[in-house]
This record gives sequence, structure tokens and C-alpha cells, in this order.
Amino acid sequence: MRNLIFFSLILLLFIPLSCQKGDEGPNKKRRGESKMEAGIIHVTSDVDFDTKIQESTVPVVVDLWAPWCAPCIMQGKVLEELKAKHGDKVTVIKVNVDEVPEIAQRYQVQAIPTLLFFKDGKMTDMNIGLTPLEGLEKKLGLSE
Repeated sequence: MRNLIFFSLILLLFIPLSCQKGDEGPNKKRRGESKMEAGIIHVTSDVDFDTKIQESTVPVVVDLWAPWCAPCIMQGKVLEELKAKHGDKVTVIKVNVDEVPEIAQRYQVQAIPTLLFFKDGKMTDMNIGLTPLEGLEKKLGLSE
């Protein structure tokens, strides 16, 4: 019993306060506000998602992910590489399924990472699991 209490106390010391649910610090994004990092759009509402898809004049790849998912983190690195390589020829949108579950439900996503591909506002394809850069380029018509 003493070991359990000691272990619990150690865990509490190592949990960063900023990771606890309900954190309303000054840098916390509010639901419905998109943000952009390295040219990648992070959508935080289903309405904003629809707008970004419809407004894009180039192919769109949507990454449905979660921060606790290791393959999702790896897929994010591939998408950053895609955006760096092809710039304005592609729109990359990331949707955290824990924050905006409506989008995952709409497309019946049951596993992450899942990539959705859109052209002219309509979904053209879906990939489940980690997709390499070459596969993304081929699906988006960006192969050289």
C-alpha cells in the first residue's frame, strides 16, 4: 500500500499542469478558431472544416489524428515534408479527433491516422494508416 501511495505522488509531480483538461491559459485555442503552423491548417470546428475544404482551389489532404497516437505523429512529419516540398500546390488540414469528433463521425473514421483527399470540395479518396510521402504525392497528382 505504501508503494502505491509513493508511486501516485511521484506521478503527480511529473504531470505538467498545462496538460490537464480544463486548462484555460492565455495560449489555449478556443473551439472554432483555426490556426496555422508551417503552412498546415489546424481546424477546430466542423463549420471551419467545411469552409476550408470548399475554399481550396488546390487538392486538399485532411489528417484525422490525435496527440496520443504515435503513428499520427509520424504522419504529421510526412505532411510537413509534403507541404514544404509542394507549398501552395496542396492544402494540408489537420483535425484532432478528440477535439472535433463530428468530422471523424461524418466520414465514419474508426482508426487513426486517417487521411481524406478532396478535390473541388468533394472527397476523392481515403487512406487508413501511415502513408509515405510518395503515396501522398501520387494520390494528389504531385508526382514528378
